Amino acid sequence: MEVSTSINPDTHTAYFTDCGVFVSTVMRSSGADESFPIRGTAVMQSYLRGSDKYETFHPSSVGDLQSGDILFLNGHIFIYTGERHSGIDGSSQGASLSTRPPSGHITYLSDNRGGYEVARLVSS
Repeated sequence: MEVSTSINPDTHTAYFTDCGVFVSTVMRSSGADESFPIRGTAVMQSYLRGSDKYETFHPSSVGDLQSGDILFLNGHIFIYTGERHSGIDGSSQGASLSTRPPSGHITYLSDNRGGYEVARLVSS
């Protein structure tokens, strides 16, 4: 929570359970992408597609993913971590606005909004 609020002091809307704030906190605090947008999945989606730091693609299976990949679509974003342990919370990390704090969950490639796109940091 301290890292999140140091990066994003705007705590007016469920900052601790916001998927975008969670991904931004990870990307910025790890040094992987210190320019990652602070919040707003629509802003993040545009950033990921338009940045030369990332390649984006639509995965055909979980086998297409690598640890650190960011999965996103309109309204949601999360990070694939790879198989950390057995169980449904063993391969991805995310949060859900006002309902779920940052935690592990199953990796899904689509939901009721459609199919997820993947953003992968490219080597510099």
